[in-house]
Amino acid sequence: MNKYYFTFGHGQLYTGGWIIIRAKSDRDAREKFKKYYGVKGSTREGLMNFAFSYTEPEFQSTDMPTKGNMGAFCWNEIV
Repeated sequence: MNKYYFTFGHGQLYTGGWIIIRAKSDRDAREKFKKYYGVKGSTREGLMNFAFSYTEPEFQSTDMPTKGNMGAFCWNEIV
């Protein structure tokens, strides 16, 4: 299983920070996100309710692991 990091901005499920989803692929991670969060996982426009998704190497190459995202860190981990 790979780790995928879904980050948040203002007006989303969380303000800042991220969640980690363990999945086989990005597509699988998105399906787990939808299943876990249900209706809250989508906006009124039908978009997924997060800002960006990263693979583990992409996420680790940012300053978020040490500095956070908008003052927040990891909110949840979905397996």
